Amino acid sequence: MKTQSVHSILLALLAAPLLWSACQHRIDPPGTGDEPLVYEGPCDADVVYFQQDVLPLLVSSCGQSNCHDALSHEDGIVIESYASIMDHNNLVVAGNAAESELIEVLFETGEDRMPPAPNAPLTDEQVAVLTDWIDQGALNLSCSSCDTTAVTYSGSLVPLLTTRCVACHSGASPDGGVDLTSHANVTSAVSYSNLMASIRQDPGAVAMPPAGSALNDCEVRLFEMWIEDGMPNN
Repeated sequence: MKTQSVHSILLALLAAPLLWSACQHRIDPPGTGDEPLVYEGPCDADVVYFQQDVLPLLVSSCGQSNCHDALSHEDGIVIESYASIMDHNNLVVAGNAAESELIEVLFETGEDRMPPAPNAPLTDEQVAVLTDWIDQGALNLSCSSCDTTAVTYSGSLVPLLTTRCVACHSGASPDGGVDLTSHANVTSAVSYSNLMASIRQDPGAVAMPPAGSALNDCEVRLFEMWIEDGMPNN
């Protein structure tokens, strides 16, 4: 993590208690309340942002029907927002990924492993995103991550696919039979599986990602620009 980025966040958190102590009602420290602490401009590559990096990954891999959505809430855990995730004791221990149940269950075996079979386990890269987020303080941060100036498959699409899609669309039994873990599979899904209609969430199409974590207009445009360019493996 860049020292300057970490220090700016920590200084804000350390300075804030001077203000909280003068108030009689509760005020959440910056980046720990329901509303995200928004950073204008491009995302810092060394900072994990909850809204862009963590929430979509958790919703697609854990917050599904019959698991940890609001209706099913297995084990009393609902994964749909920062507040619902942080509300469960020890699920996330800010600053200590090793003591967080969210990380522990990723390495369990059998029925205790999350996400459970037949879903594929999270990749090393996805585990690293969650681990780094917790170790960085488990803050509710947001930034502007969409850049359409130089769209590439590896730099623009793969990060979105990794956090938003591959938790469901990978492994031996990917959802809908659509695997999105390689360039060849993504191009095939565009050509033969109506991928863009799902990403745009067109009427009648199977929405992907599911409702509540849809790609924004700029992120959809990244896919469209890549397709218009001939879907290169760049």
